[in-house]
Amino acid sequence: MSKPATNKTAALEEERDLLRESLIQTLKALRDLEQELDSMRDEVAVQGRNRADRHMLKAMNELLELQLDTQKGRQLRRESVLGRALLDDAARIRAQDLEIAALRDELERVHNSRSWKMTAALRSARGKVKG
Repeated sequence: MSKPATNKTAALEEERDLLRESLIQTLKALRDLEQELDSMRDEVAVQGRNRADRHMLKAMNELLELQLDTQKGRQLRRESVLGRALLDDAARIRAQDLEIAALRDELERVHNSRSWKMTAALRSARGKVKG
């Protein structure tokens, strides 16, 4: 594999790893929000006995659920974008691999050609003259 293709592949793999890490962090944040929501629901149950606090706690619970829904929507959109980017990158890498293979085949055909073999002495002599 050529050095630019290797560098590009490495960069794409690094980008993929960064995107994967971002997804992991997002999932952790989502779990934290879910735990916080569970915690707030417990608090609502305990404080729910007091009628004066009931409306306030219900509003807090609805807000947390809205935040959780919003975060889930963001995560789904992020996963969709990142998934599409990964698929695009994979397709680009496959296309580059095919191009590299075609170029290698072409180079191999040149090296195996009769004219290349017949001019080997000239290339060698020219290299000695320049060197």
